[in-house]
Amino acid sequence: KDEFGRVRLVTGVSLSGTVPGRRVGQTLFSAEGFPEDEIKSAQSPFVGIGYFENLGIPVLAGRTFSDEFPTDPDDAVVVNDAAVRYLNYGTPQNAVGKVLGFGGGPRTIVGVVADYHHLSLKEQIEPTVFLTNPAVAGFLALRLEPGDPQQAISDVRNTWSTLYPDA
Repeated sequence: KDEFGRVRLVTGVSLSGTVPGRRVGQTLFSAEGFPEDEIKSAQSPFVGIGYFENLGIPVLAGRTFSDEFPTDPDDAVVVNDAAVRYLNYGTPQNAVGKVLGFGGGPRTIVGVVADYHHLSLKEQIEPTVFLTNPAVAGFLALRLEPGDPQQAISDVRNTWSTLYPDA
């Protein structure tokens, strides 16, 4: 319950440019430890602060994106464990601090998250470089308390229509 005695039905919220089950684009980049002209490619979804925590994706090393680091949208990336293997960085801990070069400039790996099936369980988990940019968030993910999902959806709809009556 919250401070007003109401039952809390939503326990987590995050924004993203995609959601599990939807394909994401690829990005090209250079990687520390490889020749500058050797171009790598990986999936590159945009995710918001709290995305990994909201979806229950464990952090293996480092950290995820945070409001405490206002330069994250321009300077940071989070990669999955498949990307660590793809880039031959050995362990997730070794990958933290490595620099990847993108068209918009270099970004530092600040964290490594566990592999998860973004698509079908039948598909191989791909190397993924997560970027953060609030401007490309088209999806809102909510984590609901166990119980009455219909009541939670109704409450979310009511709150949404109050806050954003024209959307």
